[in-house]
Amino acid sequence: SDNPEGSAGGISKPTTTSSSSSTLRNAHNNNNNNNTDTHPNKQPTPTMSKTKFDDANGKEEEKETVTSSTSTFQVDDARRKFATDKLRDSRRGSQTGLTAESKAAVQWVHFVPWWVKPIFPGFFNLTNTICRMMALLYLSASIAEMMVSGLELIFSVLAAKIIRKRHIPKDRWMGVTIVLVGLLVVGAADFLGPAPNGEDDGEGQSSSTDALIGFAFVFGKVLSSVLQDMSEELFMQETNFPATLLLGLEGCAGLILSIPLYFLVGPYVGEDPMNAFKAIGENAGFVVYAVFLTILFYLAGLFQIMGTGVTSSMTRNVWKNLRGLVVWTVGIVTFYAVGSGSIGEEWTIPGSLMILGGFSVIMGGIYVYYGRSSSNQ
Repeated sequence: SDNPEGSAGGISKPTTTSSSSSTLRNAHNNNNNNNTDTHPNKQPTPTMSKTKFDDANGKEEEKETVTSSTSTFQVDDARRKFATDKLRDSRRGSQTGLTAESKAAVQWVHFVPWWVKPIFPGFFNLTNTICRMMALLYLSASIAEMMVSGLELIFSVLAAKIIRKRHIPKDRWMGVTIVLVGLLVVGAADFLGPAPNGEDDGEGQSSSTDALIGFAFVFGKVLSSVLQDMSEELFMQETNFPATLLLGLEGCAGLILSIPLYFLVGPYVGEDPMNAFKAIGENAGFVVYAVFLTILFYLAGLFQIMGTGVTSSMTRNVWKNLRGLVVWTVGIVTFYAVGSGSIGEEWTIPGSLMILGGFSVIMGGIYVYYGRSSSNQ
């Protein structure tokens, strides 16, 4: 209506213009709607119409309104949101068991300067390496490796619960308990087998004191390793710290910390640092071995830290248990292949059978921990 007085109380009254073009447009829209019914995956064409509004001041205002299937756009928005959330979650590692409380519990990581973050895992990496090397002086490689891998799984679950505030399902606690039983069997095997590197104490059995000292170093290695894994997980997943950059800076921090520590502690353990460097320089085999070991450590660290970035420290420590079987198998093959008795590990009864049985129990616990929990999620 062109009469401004026709709208009572200043309320605008819409009147839609009609023309032959609008009639054709409506016919076209009806045709599109019919096509939409026959093709449910096809998005309908929006319908446009011009409407005149008379405002309170008598000015005529023409607006274009767009109508379409609201439900279709809602579905598309939901799909886009789902894809975005899925991509974001995949970048931040495993979200299993994380809640709002988990997010609030680790807010402190955002206040740590970027150059300080690599120092935490670098220090823990240094301490767990020292403890590992010392443990190998008192325990055979296979027993030390199986004890380390199993205990790391147990302590990583505890760290995830206490520090990360993850919700741990009952199946996983059951799996951890079974792994603990397997570790006790493997640990008992050390008291029934020969000393590490084939050195007997006169009775064909390793010293109980040496075993206890070795287990103490294993415990220190496990505690440091779990804290290293947890710090890497927090910095990568909560602050989006790049995995390879964190690994490189972590190595630099460990190198800076280890050099003065070596010069301070070396003389107290019967090793002269200057004579050690001189011996390495005079023997080309030592140089090749050192370079090869450095590359090996780098590749192992790279795969481990990237695995933590896309999953979690718990999942990383689950599959570490397979490493114990590899070490044990290689040790037995090396012992009989070399034939000198000074390298590798001898098959003994009942010690080796207990190791095999304990490892089987550990793998059963891993199945309960990981396999059943995954199938129930």
